Amino acid sequence: MLAQRAAFALCGASFEPLEQKYADCITKIVLPSGDFDEVEAFLDLAGQSHFGLFPDLEGLREHLFAEMNQEVDLVKEALGKREVKSPEG
Repeated sequence: MLAQRAAFALCGASFEPLEQKYADCITKIVLPSGDFDEVEAFLDLAGQSHFGLFPDLEGLREHLFAEMNQEVDLVKEALGKREVKSPEG
């Protein structure tokens, strides 16, 4: 299942939030927007990406662009922050 990026969908008739419906099992955690970069870096380190959540062509595109942008940032650092264009143009 992991190699095929299989996923399951949960369906039901209730619009009640899962953290309320299953309060003993699920806890909602709201992170401050100022921590976005650190959270994104941690998820990247943990091997989680847009493609992991959305295993379709758009998810793959977002994942590949994120990897290319990381490479561009590394090149910018190595070249002393000279002007380097990103893959997105």
